[in-house]
Amino acid sequence: GNPIDALRDLNILSKLDHQILESNVKVLQPEKRSDGEENDFSQNQLRTLWMNSERNKVISNTIIYEVSLGNPCLVFTCSVEHNVILASALNFSGIQSKFVDSNQKKVHRRNIISDFKEEKFDVLLNFGVLTTGFDAPRIKSVIITRPTTSIVLYSQMIGRGLRGKRMGGNETCKI
Repeated sequence: GNPIDALRDLNILSKLDHQILESNVKVLQPEKRSDGEENDFSQNQLRTLWMNSERNKVISNTIIYEVSLGNPCLVFTCSVEHNVILASALNFSGIQSKFVDSNQKKVHRRNIISDFKEEKFDVLLNFGVLTTGFDAPRIKSVIITRPTTSIVLYSQMIGRGLRGKRMGGNETCKI
């Protein structure tokens, strides 16, 4: 049978509750390269997304709702600036959140990640840092605000929330 289904049946992987957040922001799909492969979204395309206040409001409200349900969130943002915008909006709304990115010193990032794992706050935002080598089984919601054409990158992002009950995680993870 399907190995993913088998791992879910064994509670090694959590089940996915996949939802799409709708906004009125449209960004053209990246053009194909000369070898036929797709490029990923450009910094300009990502900038269009992270600078849109209506889209950020949808994202913030979704995070606030998830936290109200008791769902710790890992958020993949479009840029370092997007980390700051969303964290500011959430903290202003009374939702304690912190972010990590490659501009921070490793010790600072490590402390923030440790605090998240120790349940000192419920929303961890990141840009380009936590796609691999990060394990926090308490994650119940993974919010991907950064589009990608890379199945590998997308799989790595959702994988942060796929630890099943048998692995110390959750039965279901909302993506």
